[in-house]
Parts: sequence; structure tokens; C-alpha cells
Amino acid sequence: MYERPSFEGRYPSRPPLLWIEILSHDDRMMDVWAKASELVENGVPYVWIVNPNTLESELRTAAGIEPVTDKTLRIPNSPIIIPLADVMEE
Repeated sequence: MYERPSFEGRYPSRPPLLWIEILSHDDRMMDVWAKASELVENGVPYVWIVNPNTLESELRTAAGIEPVTDKTLRIPNSPIIIPLADVMEE
């Protein structure tokens, strides 16, 4: 998810504001956490990891890891509010 204005050209020159990682049965959590850490280290401010079966999720940032306890992602200083239950119904 990129902030507006969106990137120009074929490839983005800056990282997205939000990266959403939806777990699958084959995912190993150590690999997912390593990927999330790498994304944050490379400038992605927010990485949201979602378990589609339980609707449990966590938000990773440079400041650390925060569980999303009410199943609604909110990006600070942004109009982005994503209620996980509503998204998964679709």
C-alpha cells in the first residue's frame, strides 16, 4: 500500500507504507518473522501479519511488535483503518 501520490514509472522507488502478510498453512513463523524484520529494516514502516484462520494479527514496526487485539488495524497519522473481520468476510 503506497501513500499518495502513487509511484511513477514501472517500479516504485520507495517502500510501501504498509505490507500485509497473510499466513498460509505452509508458512514457518520463523521465516515470516525474518521477512517482516527485513522489510522493516529496508524502510517499510508497517508490516501487518495476519492469521486468516484465527484472525489473530500483529503489527511490526521499527519500534517493535504490537498485537492487534481488537482485530482492527489502525495506521497512526493516517486514515487507514482496516477491520479484519469485515475484510475476511469478503
